[in-house]
Amino acid sequence: MFEWEEGDRFSFEDSERFEEDSLCSWISEPESLCNNWRGWKRSEKIASLLYGRARDQDGGVQTLTEMCARTVAAHIPFEVVEQMMPPVPEQLQLLIAFWSFPENEEDIRLYSCLANGNADEFLRGENHYKHKSVHDPLQIGFHLSATVVVSSSGTKGQFNVAVTFDRGRITTCNCTCSANASWCSHVVAVCLHRIHQPSQVKLRAPVSESLSRLQRDQLQKFAQYLISELPQQILPTAQRLIDEILSSQTSDINTVSGAPDPTAGGSANEQMAWWLDESNLHENIHKILVKFCVPSPIVFR
Repeated sequence: MFEWEEGDRFSFEDSERFEEDSLCSWISEPESLCNNWRGWKRSEKIASLLYGRARDQDGGVQTLTEMCARTVAAHIPFEVVEQMMPPVPEQLQLLIAFWSFPENEEDIRLYSCLANGNADEFLRGENHYKHKSVHDPLQIGFHLSATVVVSSSGTKGQFNVAVTFDRGRITTCNCTCSANASWCSHVVAVCLHRIHQPSQVKLRAPVSESLSRLQRDQLQKFAQYLISELPQQILPTAQRLIDEILSSQTSDINTVSGAPDPTAGGSANEQMAWWLDESNLHENIHKILVKFCVPSPIVFR
C-alpha cells in the first residue's frame, strides 16, 4: 500500500507538468510532448559541445558597474534611466542595453513552440546559427537587426530580421520571410547568435541619444542623407511629417513633447511582456479542440 501511495503521489505532482507539455506540442508527434514545456533546459555538456563553452559561465568576476547595469536592465525601464540627473554616461547606457536582451535560450524555444505548435522552427533556427547563417548583427539600443542567409537546397534566400526587447523579454520580432508565425527559424537564429556570441554583435546607443549630440547643421545633413538613401520609401512619409510640423493647425506631432524612438525600449508606465503570436496560438488551440472533440470512428473486430 505504501509503494502504491508513493507512486501515485509522484504521478499526481507531475500531472500539472504534463498538462503544460501538451499546451505547446499539439501539432507535434507524441514522442516530443515532453520536450517543449517551460522546464526544458539543455545540459551544460551538450551546450559546451554546441557552443564551445558552458553558457552560464561569464568568464570571470563581474565589475560592480556591470552588476549594477545588469540589475537595472532587468527591472528598470530605460525611460527612467534617461531622466536621471546628472545624466547617465553613454557607456553605462550601452551596458544597460546590452544586459536587457534575454540570456537564456529556453525562453526562445518556449515562445517558438507556442507560436508554431512544435519545436521544428527552433531546431531549424538552431541549425542556421550553427552553420553561421547570421550576418551583420547590429544592436541599436533595444533594437536588434541582422540578415540570415540560407543556402540549403530547400529554402535558399536572404532574410532580414528585426527584434525589439526590454527588461529581458523580446517584445516584437519580424522577418521578411513568408512564414505564418512571427517566431520563425530566422528570428530564432538571430536570437541564439545574440545570446551565445554577444561580442560579435555591434552595439550602439539608442538613436535619440546619438541625435542629441548633433548640431543643427548635422541634423539637417543627417535627414537629407537619410532621405536620399531610400527616396521612394521615405520621401512621401518625410514630406507628410514636414507638412504636419510646419502646419499652423493643431496636430499630435505639434502637441506632444519629444518624439518616438523605436530603439529606446518601453516607457515607464508600460508593462513589458514576451511577444506572443496570438493569432497562430488561437489557430493551434482550435486545431487541438477539433482533434479531441470530433468523434473518431470505432472499429469492431
